[in-house]
Amino acid sequence: VLYHRWREGARDTSQQAESYLYLLRGTRRLYEATLEVEHLEFALELADLARERFGDLERGGFFDSERRDDLVLRLKGDFDSATPTVGSVGAIEFAKLGEMTGRKDLREFARRAMVSVAGELAESPFSRPEMLRAVDFETAKPSRLVITDGEGREAMLRVAWQAYRRNFVVVGNSGPVDAFSRGLEGTDGQATAYLCVGQACRLPVTEPAKLEALFHEPAPGAE
Repeated sequence: VLYHRWREGARDTSQQAESYLYLLRGTRRLYEATLEVEHLEFALELADLARERFGDLERGGFFDSERRDDLVLRLKGDFDSATPTVGSVGAIEFAKLGEMTGRKDLREFARRAMVSVAGELAESPFSRPEMLRAVDFETAKPSRLVITDGEGREAMLRVAWQAYRRNFVVVGNSGPVDAFSRGLEGTDGQATAYLCVGQACRLPVTEPAKLEALFHEPAPGAE
């Protein structure tokens, strides 16, 4: 349970979606920076809890607060300011986790969150820039970099994140990742990188310089 406020041993009983979804974003990014399986497992746990406690199962998206007997009205944010709404953050995080793990339920919930605000996006797209990022990711062909277990993995990760990469995720080949990624293997104990779109991948590389060169070529299967 993530509490909204804590100080000097006292905590409130309020459950806020931002506590779960913002932490989910940080944990998912930490996984992609380290490929430590426990971070991805925790991100998935947070996603399931957020959907259970704050998900709008009828219309899609996320409420800001949980369902409570003393709560008269459950609200949703409608403007992505410097701090994006939980609905926008949840949409893109669920879409990315769905891509990374192959979980169709997460991907479908992300799509429903986007569809629930389609009218707002059409009328005033600049009010929801973070949600537009989610739509961009969902309608594109995201690239996936799989880096297997083995020596030299950290050097591969440094190459992966040395520049901004649009519609891109990084996963390992162990833990709760999609079945295709789990089936990829390293080479002679060396961390091996596969740059893929769907199940179409470029030839695997084991050297950071060769991985960097791949990023300057069109991704396999990309339009």
